[in-house]
Amino acid sequence: MPITIDSSIETPPRAPTPVHGFGTLAVHAGSPHDPTTGAVIEPISLSTTFEQTAVGKPVGIYEYSRSSNPNRDNFEKAVAALEHAKYAVAFGSGSAATATILQSLASGSHVISVSDVYGGTHRYFTRVAKAHGVTVTFTPQIEVDICGTHKGRHQADFGLNRLAILR
Repeated sequence: MPITIDSSIETPPRAPTPVHGFGTLAVHAGSPHDPTTGAVIEPISLSTTFEQTAVGKPVGIYEYSRSSNPNRDNFEKAVAALEHAKYAVAFGSGSAATATILQSLASGSHVISVSDVYGGTHRYFTRVAKAHGVTVTFTPQIEVDICGTHKGRHQADFGLNRLAILR
C-alpha cells in the first residue's frame, strides 16, 4: 500500500562555507599571478627606486621603496586577509611602527610601557611623545598595572590610557 505525503519536508539551509580557509589564505592571499611571466608567486622586488617621467610622477604606482613596493603591498594584503580585515599596515622597523602609532594619539593621552622597552622606543617616549603632550608610565609589572592597580589607584582613574606597549 503506497504512503502519501501531504506536506513536503524542507531541509534546513546549509551553513555558509567560507570561500577560503586559513590555510588557503595563508598560501594565496597577497600572491597575484605575475601577468608578464605567469609566475604563480610574485617575484621579490629588489628595486628601491621606480621609473618616473618627472619628479613625483611615477610611471606606475610605485615611486620609492620606503613609501611602497609590490612585496610590501602583497604582504599587507595577505595579513589583512588572514585577519579578516579591510587593511593591514607593515613597517620596515619597529621604530617606524612605534612613531606612527604614537603620532596618532592626541595630546593628553597616556601610555603604559614595560620598563625594559627597547632603548630607541624609550627615547621616543621620553623626548618626542613627551613634547607632544603624551605621557608615559614605565612599569616592570605591566599586567598588574593594566588589569589591577597602578601606584595605589584603580585603573579606572586612568581614563586617558590609549596604549599599552609590550615591545
